[in-house]
Amino acid sequence: MKEALDNLKFVQGAVDDNRLDPTLSHFLMRDGYVTGFNGTMQITAPLYDNVTLAPKAKELIRALDQCEDDVEVRMTDTGNLRLLSGDFSAIVPTMNHTDLALDLNPQKGTTIIAPLNILDVIRDIKPFISDDASRTWSTGVLFGGGYAYATNNIVVARINTGVREDWWFNLPLFVVREMLRINESPNAFVFHEDNTKITVLYPGDRRLTAVLGGMDWPNLNNILDQLELGDGVKADTIIESIEKVMHFAGVDNGVYLGSTAVSTSMDPKVEGAIAQCDTGALETTCYAIDQFRKLAGEGNMVDLTPYPNPAPFWNNRNGLLGALVGMTV
Repeated sequence: MKEALDNLKFVQGAVDDNRLDPTLSHFLMRDGYVTGFNGTMQITAPLYDNVTLAPKAKELIRALDQCEDDVEVRMTDTGNLRLLSGDFSAIVPTMNHTDLALDLNPQKGTTIIAPLNILDVIRDIKPFISDDASRTWSTGVLFGGGYAYATNNIVVARINTGVREDWWFNLPLFVVREMLRINESPNAFVFHEDNTKITVLYPGDRRLTAVLGGMDWPNLNNILDQLELGDGVKADTIIESIEKVMHFAGVDNGVYLGSTAVSTSMDPKVEGAIAQCDTGALETTCYAIDQFRKLAGEGNMVDLTPYPNPAPFWNNRNGLLGALVGMTV
């Protein structure tokens, strides 16, 4: 049935085939559910009641990629999984399901309703999340006080949310990515009693459980609440010009933004490339190309006049407010 195919694809994000632990590289089909687990995240969805198997995840995902319509799961005489869909059939190796120590019981905790715009919130804040493994707290989105916060130490940003103002938690980047892959609005969040995990509840008795990030964040409002917004310029307009010249940038990957032009050197008559653009800058400014491009988005505005102080950026549509630190000219 199509629901079975959808649910099998729903759990495929929770797998890690690069480690030796079989718990991380196999799906568990048991008691009417299919579950994937990668060490930090577990995803569960309903499946046939009469199937008890632990198929190799990598091979099953490959097989699912070939399926578009109804799927049927059977056990072969040798104990492997046979997946059938239309004129397609594949045998997927399995392991002993009793060797997979997964907790399939729903966790108790505090439940809060997920706002309808939660996907928009995490999609808009995601570009500013850090990937710095040495600052693990920053590799997620901090929710609290009615905002979602993110920083990579060069850009700081927050955005309005519909999440309860008194509930603070750090949603890791890998959960953000998975929620965007699933691309469905969840019903609610369940915060486990030990405050170390969260379960995201989806319609159809589907759920994603993951470890929460650390809470040792600095107070980003100390920066954001001090920003003074000028008239600003559409960030996309500047980024369009940056993308015309960026392949001529030097090893520092910086770009110079003057009042009427974008260039890859202080003297574009001698080297580099230049594109005409009204940036709103009062003097020659300089920013890292990859960081400035994070400001892309419909309605995003940026004000370069405070340079060398951080440049404010904002969006009145979603309440985005942030600051971008420049480079030295």
